[in-house]
Amino acid sequence: MVSHFLFHHLDFLPRVAMNWQETSIIGLAMFSFSQKLKLLKKEILDINREHFSNLEERLKEAHSVLVSFQNQILVDPSPLLAAGEREANKKWVTLALAEERFLEQRSRVNWSANGNMNTAVFHRMVASRRATNQIHYLMDLGGNRLSELVDIKSHCVSYYEEFFGAEMPALSSASLDQIRDGRRISFWYDNWSIHGPLIRFIGLNGPLLMGIQDQSTVAEALLVRDWQAPSRTQNQNVSLVRATLRDWPHQAVPSEPDIFMWGPSDSCSDIFSTKKTWEFLRPRAETKEWSQVVLFKNMVPKHAFNFWMANLNRLPLNERLHQWGLMDSGLCTLCSTDQESRDHLFLTAGSQQTFGTTYLRKIVCQTAVYLIWKERNDRKHGRPPSTSIVIFNKIDRTTKDTLLARRHNKGCGNLLSLWFSYS
Repeated sequence: MVSHFLFHHLDFLPRVAMNWQETSIIGLAMFSFSQKLKLLKKEILDINREHFSNLEERLKEAHSVLVSFQNQILVDPSPLLAAGEREANKKWVTLALAEERFLEQRSRVNWSANGNMNTAVFHRMVASRRATNQIHYLMDLGGNRLSELVDIKSHCVSYYEEFFGAEMPALSSASLDQIRDGRRISFWYDNWSIHGPLIRFIGLNGPLLMGIQDQSTVAEALLVRDWQAPSRTQNQNVSLVRATLRDWPHQAVPSEPDIFMWGPSDSCSDIFSTKKTWEFLRPRAETKEWSQVVLFKNMVPKHAFNFWMANLNRLPLNERLHQWGLMDSGLCTLCSTDQESRDHLFLTAGSQQTFGTTYLRKIVCQTAVYLIWKERNDRKHGRPPSTSIVIFNKIDRTTKDTLLARRHNKGCGNLLSLWFSYS
């Protein structure tokens, strides 16, 4: 992050402009822009080091020099001392403003420790943060603009209540047969009933309607029997729960502890499994044909990702860039004879071989795709082209490094020797 006080120094703009104009980068516009920004960083650091390094000590020293000149002028005024006092004051003001802007930018500073500077800057920062953090309006799902504070608050609360507290219908309730003594299961909040959690089935006023406290367990609710008292409520769900409790055969509380069941009703268990829960809840789709080729044990992640992008035909090839209007020509970067499509780049302009084992075929295929794509990008960014022999040597070297790094993994002990047998 660039310190804002540098923008106000007299040398900043001329030196930055000169550095930008004298720097020449060969390549695409975005690549050239990013590289020039990186090189510009050193020039900005040099400006900061020359004029503002150890800013706090420089400010103290400048203040001491200014006070010294002012004391000398009071004792024996002279034009020479007055000129020195003006220069000292100018230097001190420059450094003081730089420190003020630095503290203003770094809002995490402890303002109370900065003495009499905790005045205008502090209040400007408070006002700035208040304006930044304030929500001026929101748009609901219907496209209505909510600008009143009450409406904004209500909309935010309802959004996060729905987001974090939404029911998950995929999680089925446990069977009533799992209730034993009822001393560990919450009557209102646990998923013990065929109706699900009763606080959701009846509503938040359920404890009032049934006369059962919201913190009661199942055993306490059955012993109290307040739910059997006549009620004038017209809530049909209350009537259903009461009918369920009357017909429940286990009103005589046994001595066995309750069992908490996890999972869907057809395969629930008393042991919670993160794996089974994820398998049950996760979104599912048909298994892709390429899954075993892209994702396999002991793969190289960057090669797998690049191969996945190539398999989906999502790489920014010249043919696609030309169709988007970002390039004048869609010719292949490697051969310059045909349009640079995915199949042309990796099947025609590149080269393919067949290898002995399944793992070697997968790992070498991904390595070849990755290095051909890397060679293509290197040429587009102005680097000298590599010959086919050099590319094959890179594939060979990268494959050897991959197999060497995985030689202790299960099933990979003899793969390096097998690779040498093909050489």
